[in-house]
This record gives sequence, structure tokens and C-alpha cells, in this order.
Amino acid sequence: MQRKCKMGILILIWILLITTGCSRMSGYEPPKATAGMSGGGKMKTPDPVHKSTIKVWTYTEEWNEAVESFKLYHPKIEVQVEVFNPDDAPEEYLNALSEGNGPDVLIIDSKNFGQYVAADVLQNLLEEPFSAGKYKNDFPQRLWNIGLSLDEKSLLGLPLNTSPKVTFYRADLLEKNGLPSDPESLGKFMEKEENWLEIAKRLKKDGQYIIEWPGDPVVEIIGSSTGIYDRKFNYLRNSDVFKRAADIAILAHGQTLIANIEFFSEIGKRAVQSGTLAMLYCNTANIKRIQSYAPETKGKWRVTRLPLGMYGWAGSSIITMNSQSSKKEDAWKFMEFLATHQDEIILENTVPAYIPAREKLNASDLPYEFLGGQKAYALYLDLVEKMREFPSTPLDNKALSVYELEIVDVVEKHLDTRESIKKIEEKIETQFAQEKNILLGNREEGNFPNKTDGNKSSVK
Repeated sequence: MQRKCKMGILILIWILLITTGCSRMSGYEPPKATAGMSGGGKMKTPDPVHKSTIKVWTYTEEWNEAVESFKLYHPKIEVQVEVFNPDDAPEEYLNALSEGNGPDVLIIDSKNFGQYVAADVLQNLLEEPFSAGKYKNDFPQRLWNIGLSLDEKSLLGLPLNTSPKVTFYRADLLEKNGLPSDPESLGKFMEKEENWLEIAKRLKKDGQYIIEWPGDPVVEIIGSSTGIYDRKFNYLRNSDVFKRAADIAILAHGQTLIANIEFFSEIGKRAVQSGTLAMLYCNTANIKRIQSYAPETKGKWRVTRLPLGMYGWAGSSIITMNSQSSKKEDAWKFMEFLATHQDEIILENTVPAYIPAREKLNASDLPYEFLGGQKAYALYLDLVEKMREFPSTPLDNKALSVYELEIVDVVEKHLDTRESIKKIEEKIETQFAQEKNILLGNREEGNFPNKTDGNKSSVK
């Protein structure tokens, strides 16, 4: 009976997954920092007697250095990495896992991790011989909690990194219009909504925009501080903060201050090149995309915190183990290495999840030439300390797709925001009521996989 419940949950999550829209967040970039185990010592796990091969699936390409560094410690373990398109990875991963064809290790974007927290596909890392609980104090609690199962009794993944959501902006265009261009001064100036809108008004005179699409104030700025649901399926986006963000978006729309240009498109590329998009709210890793779009703008960009006094989270990468893997001990060596040996892997534009790695990076922070010599990592580390990471649920991505469409409709039609926020909540709650009740019921009854039952695990 319990197995039927698990399979039912997996099927439900698969249905949710294939109908989920894409998020605008992107990009994990592997780490460089100090490392070691809790207590300061490097891990020294013995290698297998014979050569072994583990398979790793990821949604980014920058893993060669990580694999080469791992080989120095574990020369008998070969790592075969397969890279998936970020948009296709969630469905490809879950299909393979449900069919028993998955790899040994998977790296999952945090925005998609909610699809796995109630499915019987990932290994509980609290069990022996992994005993990952020994690292709990070496990670920020909120970041550690992202890797927990839906009932929060199992650890299904270790966070590798985290990224604040930031504002990239053209400092030269702000200076030209008599506006603050220094990162700290601009961040302070944009705390007030009237100042942020004033920037939009001044730049619009030259055909330049700081608001990409109608949902920016609500979804990309305010929404980056919270999910749709918490792990008990309480709806989270019905506060006055979201109402006020919608009011600001309507003001901007009414004054035609919105570009209606998608950054992740050919039109967006040309808009960055021409300066039409002068401000972007996104993942720290997207500086690489800006640089690839418009290398000729080197030195003109800077980065600061989000407007409206917000400290948003752009996402993290979670490393996990297939519960059906036949190479679990070797898979764990690789996972443990990536999570803790970050002095031997290059981290760029993100902050390590592993706390001992952070200060070493801060001490060696170098000027970023494309950002005019700005020392960006110090800013990112400061923002990470102020932002709040949050776990996702199996419903979040699908609910977010509905939420985004509804918010844009509210903004473009200038609807009453208080009533609209309430109606959006009602629509989402009604639309996903059946799925929510199934998941909530199983959570309360404890019918979730990978729950720790003692400390034993069948490891091969």
C-alpha cells in the first residue's frame, strides 16, 4: 500500500513537471574557495580497489575542472558527465529516474528541486555511510533546508552554491542623466519607489528602459524573496507587499516606462547592445550573458542590489544521488568533494554554499574588468547574508506560471490590485486544490520516501 502511495506521488509530480513553464533564472557556475570537512580537515576517503565509473547529469557545461580536481584525490573513479539543456533537464531527469535509467549523481536547479522532494527517486543522505548530517553546521540553515524532503525528515541533496538576485546597470547612461551611478549610492537611491521610477522617466527620454516587462516589480523584484507555497502548502503571495508592487508596476505601465523586451531573446541581445535595456534584474551569473551580448560595453556596467529595498534570491544548485544507483559510495565521494573542496574548483559569480569557503574568496576578491573594476564578490557575499533562500514544493513551478500571467494581466489592464491579488490566490488554490490535498495528506501521514528509519542504507 505504501509503495502505491509513492508511485502515485511520483506520477502526480511527473504530470506537474511536464506542464510547468520555464523560469527566467539560469546558470550554475562551479566553485573556487577554501575547503575541508567540518573541523578543518580535508576529506580522505579511500578509493575502491578496482576502477569504477560514475555517471553525473547536470544542466551546465563547466565541469571539466571539477572532474580533473576530483581525479587528483580519487584516480580510480572515472566521472562521466552528461550536460542537458536547462529547460529540458527537469523532465529528462524525472523520466529517467522513474524508469530506473538515471545516472548516479544529478545536479538540480533549486527552482526545480520541489519536483523531487515527494518522489521516491533520491537517496536520503542522512543515512549511513553518507551521514551528511555532520556537515549541517557548515551550511546556512535556510540553504541546508532546501535539500530536505517534503516532510523534512530526509536530506535529499546538498547545496553547492547560492546566488542573490541583483541589478546590473549601465553606469554611463545614469551619469549622463545626472543620476547616481556608484553601486552603493544607486542601491540606496532606488530604495524609494519614486526614485526608481524617476530613473525610468529620465532614461526613457533617450529611448532607454530599466523595466523589461510588466511583471518585473512583482515577479522579479518582490517575488524573488518568497516562493508560492511553504512546505505546509500555505500560500505566500497575498500580502500588502505584493499589492504595492503591483501598484508600482501599474504606475510604470501607465507612463509607458516598460520596454516589453525579453532579455533572453535575439531582440533582448540587440537591446543590450544598443543600450535600450539599461538595467536588468537577474541572477549574478547572467553577467556572462551580458558580456557575450555586448563585449564592446566593457567597463560601462556595474552591479548593485535590487530596487525597492528588496534582497532577493536567484537560486542555487543542489547535488543529489539516485536512490537506485549501484555506485553509491563512489557517488558520495564525488558529491562530498564538490560540496566541500571548493578551493580546487572555479566558482565565478556565485557564492559557495559551504561556509568555510566564503571568507577565503572574499579575501581574494579581484576587480571585475567588465564591471569597470568593481569587486563584485564582496557585494554578492553581503547580499547573501541579507537575503532569504526558501524551499520549493511540487506545485511551485506550475503555480508560478499561472501567477505570472495573471500579474501581467493586472498590470496591463490597470485592475484593482487588492482585489486582484486576492483573486489570483483563489484561482491558484482552486486550480491546484486536488494536487495540494494529495501532497498535504501524504505529508501529514508520513507517506514519503527516503524517511530515515534508523541509520542504515543498502549501499552498493
